[in-house]
Amino acid sequence: MVSVFFVILRELFNLFRQMYEARAREGAIAKTRHRLVASFLAADLEYQESRTIGDLAQDISMNAMRAVMHIFSRINMVSIAIIFAIYIAVLFNMSAWMTLIVLGIVFLGGLLQWPRFRRVRILGD
Repeated sequence: MVSVFFVILRELFNLFRQMYEARAREGAIAKTRHRLVASFLAADLEYQESRTIGDLAQDISMNAMRAVMHIFSRINMVSIAIIFAIYIAVLFNMSAWMTLIVLGIVFLGGLLQWPRFRRVRILGD
C-alpha cells in the first residue's frame, strides 16, 4: 500500500511539474515574441527596410520558440538530475548495498554501450 502511495505521489508531482513547465514555457515564448515585435518597431527605418517580412515572421514564429525551448531543455535537465538524486538517496536509505550493486550494473551497461554512443555521435555530426 505504501508503494502505491509513493507511485501516485510521484505521478502527481510529474503532473504539476509538467503543467507549470507548459505555462512557464508558453509565457516565455509570448514575452519573447512581444519583445521581438517591440524591438523591431523601435528600430530605425533603415533597419526595418533591410529586413523582409518573411524574415521577421520566421524570427517571431520559429526562432523565438526554438530559443525558449533550448533554455527550457536545460532547466528540464536540471529537474531530471534533482529527481535522480532523490531516487538515489531514497534507494541508499532503503539498502546501500543493493543500490551500489545496481549503480555498478548501470555503469557497466553504459560502458558496454559506449562504442555505440560514439558511433551515433559521429553520425550526428
